[in-house]
Parts: sequence; C-alpha cells; structure tokens
Amino acid sequence: MAGAGTDEAAIMRVLRGKSKQERDKIAAEYKRRYKRELNDDLKSEMSSFDLDRAQALVAGDVRKADAIAIKQSTQSGWLGIGADTDQMRQVYAENRAEVEAEAAKNGWDTKRVEEEINKRNAQIEAKYQTVSGAGELKPGETSALKQDFNTYLYGPERKLAFALADNDMAKVDAARLEIEGRSFVTDDEVVNNILASQYQRARRDVERDERLKLEHRAMVDELYDRPRHRTRRQKEPNDATQRIDQLAKQKGKQYMGKLETAYDTDYSRFGKGGLQVLIAFNMSGNDQRKAYDLLE
Repeated sequence: MAGAGTDEAAIMRVLRGKSKQERDKIAAEYKRRYKRELNDDLKSEMSSFDLDRAQALVAGDVRKADAIAIKQSTQSGWLGIGADTDQMRQVYAENRAEVEAEAAKNGWDTKRVEEEINKRNAQIEAKYQTVSGAGELKPGETSALKQDFNTYLYGPERKLAFALADNDMAKVDAARLEIEGRSFVTDDEVVNNILASQYQRARRDVERDERLKLEHRAMVDELYDRPRHRTRRQKEPNDATQRIDQLAKQKGKQYMGKLETAYDTDYSRFGKGGLQVLIAFNMSGNDQRKAYDLLE
C-alpha cells in the first residue's frame, strides 16, 4: 500500500487462505509496525470491488471474495467495456490449484478432486447471490451469477464463463481457442499451450491416482506383515512409472478428443474437424506443425 499506487493482487495473495489465528497475527503485527489498523489502511488505499474482496479475505470468507472478483470481472473488460475473462479464469484456476494442493496433502483421488472443485464452484455461485443483492436462490430460478454472464458476456466469452462455473474443462479450453482464433492476431504459443495442457492435466490425474494405489498396497502389506511382497514393492515404482506413461497418453487422447468435440460442437462452421481448420488458417511454420503434433 505504500508508495505510488496500491498492489491489490499482492494484498489478496497475503490475505487469502489464512486461518483466523494467522489473520489476527497479521493484523496485530501490522499495527505494531506501522501504528495503524490494517482495516483502516485498506479502506484508505482501496475502493469498490477491491476493498470488498480484501475485507472478505480479512473475515476469512474466501468464497465471497471470489464471488466479488467474478462480479468485478463481468464489468471490467478492456477500457471498461465488456468482461475481463482473464481475471475470471484466474479465480477458478486458483481454486483448482488450491484443491489439488489439498489433494496432495490429504491423499484424495481425482474423483474427489473434481467433486471438491464442483462443491467450491457451487459455494461461489451461492455467495454471488449475496454479493449481487439478489437474495436466496429459489428452485427453478437462474442464479444471479449466470444471469450476469448472460447480461455482460457474448459469444465464446459467455460460453467460457458458463464452462468455468460448471467445471467443464473441455468447453473452457474450446472457448479459449475460439477467443484466440477470433483475435486480430492469433498467438500460436497460446494455442499450443492449450493443446499441450490436455496431456499435462491427464498426467497429473493419472499420477495422483496411481501413486495413491501404490501407497495403499504398501500400507496393506505393512499392516499384514507380508515379507513375500517386499521384492514386489521394490519393483513397483519402476512398473508404476511405465504404467503412468501409458495411462497418461491414453487419458491425454481422451481429453484431446473431448476438446475437439467441444470445439466442433460450439464453434465449427465446417462440422467435424473445426479445430484442425483453426490450426490450418490461423497458424504457420513450426508452431503450426507443433499444433498438429499435439493434436495427435
């Protein structure tokens, strides 16, 4: 907050995900060092959505802070026109990263990870009702979140927002590809990063589940003291690496197939093969060849 301008993003990072005890200690240390209340300085240096987000984080309400950030993103596009879908994606990406970190710590499988992400997305949607002043959502009503998506977003940006809220990664990436394809100049690196992420995500999912299986078998062997399985356990890590390689390739192809289907369904004017058309007409040189290789 000191000096020219306020680094809102840094403030959000510091306050996010802290326990009540940690938040109290931060506020106490802030007052000891600077002889001022943290909340008073936040009010002095921040305003509107940013202040509301920071105060939600100070109160420990991360989902409310995320709902405010999404509300902000629907009305803060380039030059104040349209929506800032990059900020919106960041909100959901941060939640996914936090869930995956929690999964690694607590031994969750991929099914549990996706369930937890869906749960948190639903909590954000519920908090959005409060943030928007819409009141409690009644059965059969469209949520305030999705009403705002319909009001403030158009075309692939709108589909991107709905896919983020629904945790549909194939549709998220299809929308990102279409947004990039419609830009004045297509960024080949962005397209290839989206394509490469299908395998990267698949590998993370496979590694998570296969490592859990290994740990479970080791625990069972130790519990029942099975010395005859010690040789097998010594060999299993190498076998697991080969199995992960094979399964990750298979799942990567599945994810890429879902991406192609989502793109062709929502954006292709040519029916099947629309993603290949995007690569053919919007990319060139080594980046284009890399895109075709990634697609395969």
